[in-house]
Amino acid sequence: MDITYITTLSLVLAFGLGLYRVALYHLPSFKYNRFFLLSTLLISVFAPIIDLSIFVKTSDINQASIFLNEISINSNNVIKNLNSLQLLQIDYLKLIYWGVIALLFIRLGIQIFKIINLNKINNSSLILHENKKYRLVKLNDDSETFSFLNRIYLSQKDQNLGDREKRNIINHELAHIQQFHSFDILFIELLVIIFWFHPLVWLAKKYIAQNHEYLADSNVLNKHSESFNNYSQLLVNRIFANNHIPIGSHFNKSLTLNRIKMLKKNSKPRSYKFFWTLPCLLLVFGTVCCNNAKEGDDITEINSASAEGNLSSINNSEVYSQVDVNPEFPGGLKAFYTQVSKVITYPQDAKEAKIEGRVFIEFIISKDGNIESPTIIKGVEESLDQEALHAFNTINTKWTPGQIDGKKVNVKMVLPIIFKLN
Repeated sequence: MDITYITTLSLVLAFGLGLYRVALYHLPSFKYNRFFLLSTLLISVFAPIIDLSIFVKTSDINQASIFLNEISINSNNVIKNLNSLQLLQIDYLKLIYWGVIALLFIRLGIQIFKIINLNKINNSSLILHENKKYRLVKLNDDSETFSFLNRIYLSQKDQNLGDREKRNIINHELAHIQQFHSFDILFIELLVIIFWFHPLVWLAKKYIAQNHEYLADSNVLNKHSESFNNYSQLLVNRIFANNHIPIGSHFNKSLTLNRIKMLKKNSKPRSYKFFWTLPCLLLVFGTVCCNNAKEGDDITEINSASAEGNLSSINNSEVYSQVDVNPEFPGGLKAFYTQVSKVITYPQDAKEAKIEGRVFIEFIISKDGNIESPTIIKGVEESLDQEALHAFNTINTKWTPGQIDGKKVNVKMVLPIIFKLN
């Protein structure tokens, strides 16, 4: 997960949730809203890594070199490897990131354990609804009524309600079960764990939980012919109840006023009020994927240039781009990036001319472990190209050669070097 991925995810997610808030939030198109929110999350997560270049001609790609991570050099000569961040502070950030993920996974595990424990310590019975069997667990403590997967957990105080109120609560929870809301919850909980630092993911979780309640409320009113006044009064009576397990679908969500407002609205809005939102979301998805494909086209162009401009043999020995064991620099690739960074400088004339860009330099790690035939296969401007080439000509540290079937072979590699003005 790098900054480019997070940025793209953020932009797509912001667009989708913004569209939802403006166009769909106040509409009672609950089923469509659920589909739209889940689609927004899926597109946000996967669009940054989908590359449509797989559908284009790949004959040149078969001759690809082994691509290393990019090195970025700014005009103040502060150098870093974009995909293998080396600063100690970054390691601390990674430690914090994975530490929070571990804590959130533990939290989720505790919640699931609590539910499993409720099944063991409380009495339960089967209920038949629309020819399907569900299990009703009668709680013996002050926990609130909720549902999870195919079980309804009925609180002790709700067991003492009148028949109408108790039936409405059970029908509400049955709607959550029948519409598989627990799977939505587990999906968004997983995203929250992975992207715990991202406020938009938390906002999406809120919208999904809210829409679940709208769906269940609508089901009780429309499918079970319950009166609006009776049901809304039941909602008002539950405002102050809040003792619940987070991953369950709860009748007592703190959305009462919004739920009552939505119940008053027409349950079947005209389709043109919301249908246009999906093409907009798909357009963003296609744009992001095409941008990924454009980056793939650059690599294809590089591979083609490499194939035409460089011999596929060195000292009458074949050069490989795919091997069983990749060449290894002493101390690893981070040490290699560090050594490159020590000998490379942003050219002054390029600074003054405000020239920046990405230089791709191809080189061969020979059977003897030497860097041979460094070549610019896609450049920017002469001074930047020559500076990148100079860096390679000054590196004399031997690599451990690559291998195929246990034999040392010549291996072709490419290092992108980004020159970036502040």
